[in-house]
Amino acid sequence: MVAQDTGADYEKVPESLKEAPHWMCWKNEEGRKVPKLASTRGVFYGSSTDTSRHRTFEEAIAALRTGNFDGPARAIMEDEEYVGVDLDHCIEDGEILPWAQEIINDLDTYTEISPSGTGVKMWLRAKDLKRSYEKKAEKEIEIYPHGRFFTVTGQSINGRHVNDRQAELDALIAREWPRKKVKFDKSAGRIGWDLAEWLEKQDVEIRGEVFDRESTVKFEIDCPWSKEHTDSNTVAYVGQYESGATWFNCYHAHCEGRKWREFREKVSSTTNNANTTNTANNANTTNSEIFTAAALLAEELPPVRWVVPDLLPEGVTLLPGKPKKGKSWMALGMCVAVATGGHVFGSVQVDEGDTLYLSLEDNKRRLQKRLKKLLRGDGPPEKLHMVLTWPRLHEGGDAKLDDWLDEHPDTKLVVIDTLQKVRKPAKGNAVYQEDYAALESLLPIAAKHQVAILVVYHLRKTPGVDPEDEISSSTGLTGGVDGWLILRNAPGKGVTLHINGRDIEEPKEYAMHFDPMAATWTIRGDADEVQMSEERAKILKVLRFAGESLGPKEIADLIPGAKPGNIRYLLYKMVEDVQVIKDSRGKYSPVVSDEESTTNTTANNENRSNPHKTVDDPPNVSDVSDVSDVSDGVKEKVHKEDKKAKEHNEAAARWAEEALAIFHEFGDAIHNGGVSRETWEELCRRRGLQSQHFKRALYYLEKYGRVEYIMADHHEDSRYVLAQELQV
Repeated sequence: MVAQDTGADYEKVPESLKEAPHWMCWKNEEGRKVPKLASTRGVFYGSSTDTSRHRTFEEAIAALRTGNFDGPARAIMEDEEYVGVDLDHCIEDGEILPWAQEIINDLDTYTEISPSGTGVKMWLRAKDLKRSYEKKAEKEIEIYPHGRFFTVTGQSINGRHVNDRQAELDALIAREWPRKKVKFDKSAGRIGWDLAEWLEKQDVEIRGEVFDRESTVKFEIDCPWSKEHTDSNTVAYVGQYESGATWFNCYHAHCEGRKWREFREKVSSTTNNANTTNTANNANTTNSEIFTAAALLAEELPPVRWVVPDLLPEGVTLLPGKPKKGKSWMALGMCVAVATGGHVFGSVQVDEGDTLYLSLEDNKRRLQKRLKKLLRGDGPPEKLHMVLTWPRLHEGGDAKLDDWLDEHPDTKLVVIDTLQKVRKPAKGNAVYQEDYAALESLLPIAAKHQVAILVVYHLRKTPGVDPEDEISSSTGLTGGVDGWLILRNAPGKGVTLHINGRDIEEPKEYAMHFDPMAATWTIRGDADEVQMSEERAKILKVLRFAGESLGPKEIADLIPGAKPGNIRYLLYKMVEDVQVIKDSRGKYSPVVSDEESTTNTTANNENRSNPHKTVDDPPNVSDVSDVSDVSDGVKEKVHKEDKKAKEHNEAAARWAEEALAIFHEFGDAIHNGGVSRETWEELCRRRGLQSQHFKRALYYLEKYGRVEYIMADHHEDSRYVLAQELQV
């Protein structure tokens, strides 16, 4: 049939459509037909479902005459029997295509040419149509029982009567939308079920079935969070892949990030369907309920489940690091430790449980080689499960993981190696939103099963001010997970593991060591403390090798790469910890090493039992047994100052003897109430001892347990008293 385009003729619109006040206008905005309120006072938003925005046919025509709109439109209402059928792109060169003409003939009802001139719209009556249908394949057919508006032109091609065509419509739907049988892949870990039947049981209204090349079935539905989302020119879809995995997507801004997991919990909680809800899901569905502080404090909540105590709690945690720096070794080692109830990082005991390792960048040969190296001859852990391929999260990977965890309730740890293999490919249009949503679907799964999901990722090439800045992503990625373990080369600290997250009370950073022979990581200690301990050790070696007191700059000159400011601070702390002594010239000398303390243990014990016994072996303040990490300049200085070092030892012996002499002389005074610091200092001056000698003498008296210094509120009241064990 030839479609005669005679222009809009609103007089030919059926009277039955004109009668009800469900009219509006429409306006073309960026290629989209947008509903507008039929008003002569301006352009205001319209709605296909909000009757307060509807007007009469006459008002729509009057508004159209203002020139602000492109045409009138009629809403298809739920309380009416009207159904709209839209055939798009069915007119070419003024001729209606055969497939469209067949439908027009079969339905035999009011039909008009659409505003574009390339399609037709049909109005009919049908009582039993419950949902919409949409087809975008070789035939573009849309059928709507309500919730839509149709543009109206009055360019009728077959009369002005809207006829009852229920039987003919049912035949059209059966022919164009035959029920498909989904092929289920049992290896994918899902039980076959019919999505359409499940949606009907959940009272989810299906607006229409839509053709989709990736999904076996795809339905347009009303958004369960707000029907307005699908009444405001946005759409919500739910579908099913060939494997049986399901998905949900609402394109409204308020539903961004909501996927199948949230959709299922929402509709299941609405219908109280016990088959699709569980304790964890019920807890999640109550998150939107308002509660009082008193109710919260009175509620008994389960404690956080730690897979690795104080390091890895339940939840989704990132493990980022530079390429080829041992991330995968660390992750696989944690799986082995948890599967066997062994130790993580050399010393941290973990509870035994099932583990799942998604080794998505390896093959079997490489994975076998790694596992053999980690086990070192031990038998294979029965609770360690591994897989080399996995669907992306948005393609059913999250649902598959949920099902696997249902089948393995004792699971404690899941490792995904790496993130890029499971996340939805980024388009780059909204980087933060894409990163935030990358792992969002895993959060309720981790909470439901109380497991730790560790996701391996990469760091940037350039270091950041904060460790989190080095993660190769926007802040959306770290904001969308529960925590992170960052394996990095920290400036001045070497390889560290930075730990932070929602359940980590204080961020931590540990110095790490990787043993390439055993392929294992161990914690050396707090990164700052390890660094400080190493720096202190270098300072003590320099002072001992030098054989004389040195200033901060002199020490810094003898330690490669050291800064005087840092050395000055460390010396200040070392004086507080009685590792070095500062003299009146602002120079420092060592007190005694741990080796010296060991050497004098016997003498100390004897002196404690007999306070009048002298020290036969003076403390050794020079130790040149290990100079491997000291510069050549220091070594040369050691040899040049060897004579001075011997003299220093002899002086130290004299100071010890002097301290004992002071003790003998004032023993009774100490026993009868103690002696003030000023008295001690005066006595030392009488004996010709300098300030540093006086401090050294006091140090040995306290070290050997002769006296104790008792602090008082006022400095002048503080006293040295006889040690408690010697007062008997």
